[in-house]
Amino acid sequence: MTVFGENSLSGPKIAKVKVCGINSLEDLELCVSCGADALGFLVHAEEREEAPSRSGHRLDWKTAGRLIKAVPPFVASVLLVHVSTRDAIVKLCQRFGPRTIQIQADVLDQDLVSLRQQCPNIGFVKTVHVYPESSLNEVISETTKQLASGIIDAVNLDSKKSRASAQTGGTGLAHDWNISASVVRHFRSTPIILAGGLTSENVRRAVETVRPYAVDVMSGVEVERGRKSVDRVRSFFAALSQT
Repeated sequence: MTVFGENSLSGPKIAKVKVCGINSLEDLELCVSCGADALGFLVHAEEREEAPSRSGHRLDWKTAGRLIKAVPPFVASVLLVHVSTRDAIVKLCQRFGPRTIQIQADVLDQDLVSLRQQCPNIGFVKTVHVYPESSLNEVISETTKQLASGIIDAVNLDSKKSRASAQTGGTGLAHDWNISASVVRHFRSTPIILAGGLTSENVRRAVETVRPYAVDVMSGVEVERGRKSVDRVRSFFAALSQT
């Protein structure tokens, strides 16, 4: 299963790019025009009233549905889910019909198998967190555990502030890229997505060090929480250009 699209609007890139935390049509169109291969949408676990104005990254269901429908066919819509039960994830998939879901919480293997059966046309990405004190063996062990079901199509390596932190992404912190590079080499047949603290200033070096399938950026291209910067988005993609 291919989890990301293939957007050639900006020319060839040295890695695929997912821009996460999309919450407006303006930011969606900006990222697509710059060459995003995937767009990430964070939604509330339960349906709620439409927010009067965009703020932060979490979307009400009406706004999320409208934005996901606006994603062009050559770009993947990625729904980030923070729930851990099969029924809750199926409900979100059926409501929004994304191309890919990114599972942020721990889900039982038997539930993952059932999810694949109920959502056969959706790609599955599982986030594996890297902490400041993580060892390579720990990250490889956790990645192996998450791939055990045989259902996960790609792994997203993202930074987490600490084991106790409830924040599962968007920390703006880079982790040890040498660990990520070793994970890429160890799991050669699994697409590895690199996230955490990426900006236009460091993303090219990150890709050249890690050689990931794709990079995932959110806060690194924002001017404030939940609002993308035109200059930062353009600079990020320019740093990954092959030309």
